[in-house]
Amino acid sequence: MPRRPRTLDPQASPAALFGAELRALRLDHTLSLAALGQLVHVSGALVGKIEKAGRRPQADLIERLDQALHAGGLLNRLGAPLHDDAPDSDGALAEVRGPALLPEVALAALRGVIDAARAEDDVMGGRTEIDVLLTHARAVERVHDQVDRGLRPQVHAAIGEAYQLAGWISFDQGFSARAENLLGTSRVWAGRAADAALSAFVLGPSMSFVATYGGNPALGVERAYGAIGWARRSGNRRLTAFTMAIGARAHARLGETALCLDLLDHAHGELDLHTPDERDDGWLSVFDRAALDGHRGSCLLDLGLPGRALAPLAEQDTATPSRFVRNRVIWQLDRVEALLRLGDIEQACAELIATTAIPTATITPRVRGRFRSIELDLHVRDGAGVHDARERLRLLTAVCA
Repeated sequence: MPRRPRTLDPQASPAALFGAELRALRLDHTLSLAALGQLVHVSGALVGKIEKAGRRPQADLIERLDQALHAGGLLNRLGAPLHDDAPDSDGALAEVRGPALLPEVALAALRGVIDAARAEDDVMGGRTEIDVLLTHARAVERVHDQVDRGLRPQVHAAIGEAYQLAGWISFDQGFSARAENLLGTSRVWAGRAADAALSAFVLGPSMSFVATYGGNPALGVERAYGAIGWARRSGNRRLTAFTMAIGARAHARLGETALCLDLLDHAHGELDLHTPDERDDGWLSVFDRAALDGHRGSCLLDLGLPGRALAPLAEQDTATPSRFVRNRVIWQLDRVEALLRLGDIEQACAELIATTAIPTATITPRVRGRFRSIELDLHVRDGAGVHDARERLRLLTAVCA
């Protein structure tokens, strides 16, 4: 009797999602590893390693796999983030100089672009463009030393925030290496601004999270603890709680239950001590009690405790402000996954169908990957509602392709 293939975790990294999709397509075509390898002129062993995210396929192999499996460009799209660290991945943006700004209006102009982009990003508005952020940031860079000396720290912080947001959007679009580059630039400007709070935000909720969900949670832990130090230096309890929650997410990915839950408890304590007179930047509004419940639920799910994850995930869904569309959808999908692991297929499918009611134009590649991950899980499930849920996901994937 043939062994059942090892379960894959499509959420572990972009390579893991690619591998899970590759396996699903191969099995749909009833091909063995060796047979698919023959079709694309590599060994079956290499195909197996790619499916398990143990090897990164070259771009030409991705193209051959897409053609051999009649994937219609799906593997090409999923494979793009695996090679976004090429020198020219951001080259087109680097050549754009952007608007010419007078020193006296530079800060206000950049602030307006950032605020509009962040509002669009929160709701996955579909109109947030990285090049608008970067061209304005670079325009301000060209005149920052002409700005009144007293305003320069604010200007430097705004430049840092623009790069942070551009990096975060890159990550959400599936380009982790580009995100790392932009967030690294953001850290430099936060340092020039001597802004401990912004440094904590960039290093923790941004760089730590990108590392953790880019497949390197150990680096995520390291960055999170550095961010906690910066957050404490800033004196902002809410920010400290945020960085602790992100550290807990990394511990959860490593399976470190005690460290994860302890850090979450400390985050609750810090958030309880937050006072209204503490600095509350726009980027910090995304973290509140409901968000902490969401992070706790995600942690418990990653730790293999789906039953305990349901309640905090339900709490966040009730309390999360409506403008944070992405967060709410991701945590709804975590709840669906928890129900699937518990074997409550009917309820999982019902909640999944409700979650897919969001406008399809707003679904970013990272969130689309979460939907596809659940679709792959349902591929081997039976039960009430499975057919309808899979059909809804199939339509969603087709519209978003």
